[in-house]
Amino acid sequence: MTTSESNSDSDVSAVDPRTKRARNEAMEVSLRQAGGIYTVHSESENTYRVDITRNECTCPDQQKSGTERCKHLRRVDMEIRNRTVPTPDGRLPERPVADGGAAASSTQPDESETPTRVEGPLPEFDRHGEPTGMTYFRCTACGREAMRESDLDDCCPVVEQ
Repeated sequence: MTTSESNSDSDVSAVDPRTKRARNEAMEVSLRQAGGIYTVHSESENTYRVDITRNECTCPDQQKSGTERCKHLRRVDMEIRNRTVPTPDGRLPERPVADGGAAASSTQPDESETPTRVEGPLPEFDRHGEPTGMTYFRCTACGREAMRESDLDDCCPVVEQ
């Protein structure tokens, strides 16, 4: 065993068990409402409401007194940092080019283009960053996502420029 292997082994063993579960368990995270309210569908097939700004989760573990941040709060935080879900204010994350996102553009948008609040179709990726072959649409105003663009017609009022 090399020195770097032994160091990484000790680093892994030093990770909090909730953080390990947050990282390794199958969970689907989606922004429910701008302001930091997320929905987490857990591996146990339960659904929890997570308020990342208040460090609140509806799971039993978080409800216990004196419990540190549950695995659901930690997973939402990871997903935000990994730019796989919208930020708490509802802004869509810029995905790096290496993750299949678009390169940053130095050109300004053409003023003749009509601004749209729905973008897509966007390629869908699984939790490992692999394309699923499916596409979806996203409202740029609130972050809501749908498989059909027409499902986003009434999600937010259209802002006149």
